[in-house]
Amino acid sequence: LPPLHDAGELLARTRAEKVLFVPGRFFEVSHSHSGELRLSFAGLPPEKIRRGLAVLGRIIGAQTPLSSEVERGGAPALV
Repeated sequence: LPPLHDAGELLARTRAEKVLFVPGRFFEVSHSHSGELRLSFAGLPPEKIRRGLAVLGRIIGAQTPLSSEVERGGAPALV
């Protein structure tokens, strides 16, 4: 995920739209990488895969400050 994003927080938002994934931290011993996720789309029809990716893209995009805002220091902190 882009910097400052947490897969657990993202999951809470995508779950409301019936899009699920597993935060990547559950696949490592230290559980330290909060900005990673694992997608499983085996057995899903292409239209459901496209919809799920569109939901992820929309939610991540809405929470990602533009690089120019970050450089100016005007982007809000994502907590």
